[in-house]
Amino acid sequence: MLAGSRIGGPGAAPSVPAWLARWADLVAEVAAAPHGLDAVVVVLRYLSEVNEHLTREGALSVLQSGLGAQADEVVMTLGQQLIEQGRREGLEQGIEQGIEQGIEQGLVAGRRDLLLRQLRRRFGDLPEDVVTRLTGASAEQLDRWGERFATAERLDEVFSDGG
Repeated sequence: MLAGSRIGGPGAAPSVPAWLARWADLVAEVAAAPHGLDAVVVVLRYLSEVNEHLTREGALSVLQSGLGAQADEVVMTLGQQLIEQGRREGLEQGIEQGIEQGIEQGLVAGRRDLLLRQLRRRFGDLPEDVVTRLTGASAEQLDRWGERFATAERLDEVFSDGG
């Protein structure tokens, strides 16, 4: 590593934009290479993820000093990549939440169906208010009623607490 090129070291560390400003010529050289702008975007994206001190304004300032008019293109590309990454992460999180909710809803529906079948088998046709009550019940209510079903001799004993 070249002398004076480290971030950190004894004393106060230079800010990332100040450090990058020293490399404006290198940024321009890399950007001029085939696929160079893509490489600059990758480096800036990495730096923005690992260093909270790199601001959009600081990065833009360094890019403009090294790239001139091409700086806007790099910023737009980086912005588009970050937006796309956010969309993917949001989609993945939404899918995970959807799967969890679907599993939970499936488990509740299974409990409800089992309890309905057991109640019908033991007590015959069920009043509509009982079916409605079961349809809107939470997992906890279904569990409580299912436990009571095991010892209940009458339908009202299953629902005796009003819950």
